Amino acid sequence: MEVLSRPYVVDGHMVDVGASVGVAVPGGEADSAELFKPADIALYRAKQARRGRYTFFEPSMDEGMQARRALEIDLRRALAFCQ
Repeated sequence: MEVLSRPYVVDGHMVDVGASVGVAVPGGEADSAELFKPADIALYRAKQARRGRYTFFEPSMDEGMQARRALEIDLRRALAFCQ
């Protein structure tokens, strides 16, 4: 993160680069495709916190995302019912 946040000169222009990172640690026989979802969830959490941050995936993050999705679906159904 420190290296990415340094200013760089590209074609004579000063460029500031930043990044947020979501980290998923493999467990057991997990392949790279199975790590994308938890890494993406961790990335979402890192971006919520602030820029230039990394976050490791925790199972509670997935539970929170599932609850949020269920709420969104319920709200869409309620709006459709009211129309």
